[in-house]
Amino acid sequence: MSDSARQESSPLSSAQQRLWFFWQLRPDGSEYNVPKATRLHGPLDPAAMERAVARLAERHSLLRATFPLVDGVPVLRIAPGATVPFTVTDLSDLPAPARERALDEQVDRLALGSFDLVHGPVFRAGLIRLAADDHVLVLAFHHIVVDGWSMGIVERDLGLDYTAALEGRTDAPPAAPHDYRDYAAEERRMLAGPRRAEAMAYWRGQLDGAPAQLSMPTDWPHPGVQSNAGDARSFQLPPQLAQQAQTLSVRQRVTKFVLLLGAYAALLSRLSGAEEVVIGVPVSGRTTLDVEGIVGLFVNMLPVRVRLRPGITFAELLLQVRDTFLAGHEYQDLPFQQVVEELQPDRLTSRHPVFQSVFTYEDVVAAPCGFPV
Repeated sequence: MSDSARQESSPLSSAQQRLWFFWQLRPDGSEYNVPKATRLHGPLDPAAMERAVARLAERHSLLRATFPLVDGVPVLRIAPGATVPFTVTDLSDLPAPARERALDEQVDRLALGSFDLVHGPVFRAGLIRLAADDHVLVLAFHHIVVDGWSMGIVERDLGLDYTAALEGRTDAPPAAPHDYRDYAAEERRMLAGPRRAEAMAYWRGQLDGAPAQLSMPTDWPHPGVQSNAGDARSFQLPPQLAQQAQTLSVRQRVTKFVLLLGAYAALLSRLSGAEEVVIGVPVSGRTTLDVEGIVGLFVNMLPVRVRLRPGITFAELLLQVRDTFLAGHEYQDLPFQQVVEELQPDRLTSRHPVFQSVFTYEDVVAAPCGFPV
């Protein structure tokens, strides 16, 4: 694809089309923001960090994107250059309690502010100074240009670009060898070919007759219209339980992911009284090596249908979960939204179609961000 062609409008990927539609419904919302706040200890050069953020957008074209309407259809445009909003806030003069409160407010402002997908930008950054050797760097993106995998790439490259800025290098950073627009074009070709029919036949057979909703014994009635109101609960399991889970997964010859997904399915079945549950599992959607280094939206959702017949043993359940997930994983290149459109399940304003429960497993250890501070 030539440079001149790249500056023209390009079609969106299926995932981007879905998020653009949701943004139209709530352009002032923040539910599809992807923020990252990192505490940095040691001396730091704010000007070098600002240059590093700009270099990051030079590296990854989708961070310079806008999504205007052309003839009533949203398209992707990449600016040849872009100024990324970068703010520096100094809270170091505040007393400790007020400083922490102000920090929370500044992080929320940067992380939760809405984005304008039509005019941009879709990415902003802010540096909050707490002391000469204590800063918080906040990056915020709209989900239409990044996913969880992308954040690892961003963190790695921003560290490289900060080093370059400290050294005074002004050369253009190396661009990613492949471009998200190439992926979107390949996806369109797949959806127009026999692969779509093959994948759709699998999902049609897998989800035929599946329960439409998961009814849980909640303390409060389910709202008539789905909202984004919610809460989070965090807790830690005792180390001995984690070790027992590891031992059991080895004994049953399954991964920890399969073990925990099977346990989650059993829990949902026990609580709901249902003999079948459908659980949404996010997958990277990066099925080829040439897209592993691209910042963009690739993530997809796989519905995993689990049947818990009376008398099933946990070992049998784990094998079923393993085989079902691996079979579906082979068809992760078909966007979930396409599955929904094909199956046309009963749509309720109060519930997500196909599944209402999601299981996410991240077997990672937090790595240092790579900034030389």
